[in-house]
Amino acid sequence: MQPEVIANLWTFFGAFLHGQLNYQVGIRLYVATGTDNEKTAMLRTLAAWDFHLAHMFPPSGGKTVLTGFPGGGSMEVEGVMPANAPGMEPVDWCHNAFDGVRNSLPEHRLAGGIRRASLDTTNLLNVHTPVDVDKNGNMTARTSDPQLARSKPTVAANLWAFAEGTPACVHALAGRAYLLAGGRADIDRTLKNLAANDWLAARPVPVPASFSATLGGQVVSGRADVSAVSSQQDLLFAPVFEQIEKEIPVKHADWAKKMTHRYVLPREQLIRRALLVPEGGEAVEMGSAKNRKWWNFWK
Repeated sequence: MQPEVIANLWTFFGAFLHGQLNYQVGIRLYVATGTDNEKTAMLRTLAAWDFHLAHMFPPSGGKTVLTGFPGGGSMEVEGVMPANAPGMEPVDWCHNAFDGVRNSLPEHRLAGGIRRASLDTTNLLNVHTPVDVDKNGNMTARTSDPQLARSKPTVAANLWAFAEGTPACVHALAGRAYLLAGGRADIDRTLKNLAANDWLAARPVPVPASFSATLGGQVVSGRADVSAVSSQQDLLFAPVFEQIEKEIPVKHADWAKKMTHRYVLPREQLIRRALLVPEGGEAVEMGSAKNRKWWNFWK
């Protein structure tokens, strides 16, 4: 089954006098396989909390005239939409943002050529979730099961090491973090699905210069033996975690854009899944029975 780019869409609503204003939208893309029902269930597992890691944009729609101030008067505000804008669907609010997220999909250079995920906005499987923001900047997703937004999320990451050559060595790394809600089975199923193909949405980073491997009889820095994916995971993937944390967005925590919020990734609570991506592009989890077959191949 071919991997497909799917999306979670979030619209953020801040309190304004007696109503709400949509002042921010969030988009996060994932590359997954499965039936539409399976992919939709996966998006819902992520929808309750993963907006903290999403790309943030103002809503499409231009300027809005706000009224209802005490004593009368009005104010024109750019990048703000009424909660019930007539004729506007969630995807319409995100229209201008899709170019930004499309450009975020990186190129990966594998032995078979360049791989880059394709985003089709005309047929995009997505789940839309409103997020309510109170006067203190607290954000709560309006999920179909409210308990998902109340319980603490499971913080997890898929880590990928790209290997090539004979003998194989790691030449690039990537990783993505996720904030997941739901039962253990749902979370495990989501992580396993994303582990196979979501590296296509992760920006590659070089192997640390402190690592080296012997290629053609010469020691080359910035390469690593595949065994380091398991035995030296913290050191090998250090630049990956730095990249993940660097890409966590700053969000506005009120419609007037006076407060900001940025999620802090708790590394000590992070559930990790480390995978090897060989030249063919099929991710293999390190330590699994399947991987031991690959291990013999690489040796």
